[in-house]
Amino acid sequence: MKALQRALVAVWLLVLCPGAAMADGAASSGELAQKVEQALKAKDATAMAALYNWDRVAPDIKSQLQEAVESMVGDPVRKVELRPLPGDFEPVQELGDQCYVQNVKAEGVVTLIYSLEDDSAIATMPYGAKNGRYYLSAPVMEKCPGS
Repeated sequence: MKALQRALVAVWLLVLCPGAAMADGAASSGELAQKVEQALKAKDATAMAALYNWDRVAPDIKSQLQEAVESMVGDPVRKVELRPLPGDFEPVQELGDQCYVQNVKAEGVVTLIYSLEDDSAIATMPYGAKNGRYYLSAPVMEKCPGS
């Protein structure tokens, strides 16, 4: 009976509250970096995906990000660091009359360092806070101003 209740609650969360099912995030930026590192070391794509804010992310973009997460957890990462936003970071990417913006206000980047020799083999993911939780940010489509 309890297993049935747990299953019904899980279905309710997925169907009625899809954001709640994937809205783990972290209490601080430092905790977010720790959770990223733990998920990568455990090769746990589900835990890694739970660190993204999925609010307003289109299904095709979500699918692409989830594929990226699947491959990301397969790569050996030497170190995870928090870094400031790069000087050339563009919070809005224009593509025709559509703009892609981050779904949380980017505060910095989580940097994955792969190389054992130096810090040149890296990947970065913007992160920020929303409603008191820290998340990896995802792009969402909006109509560009003036379009």
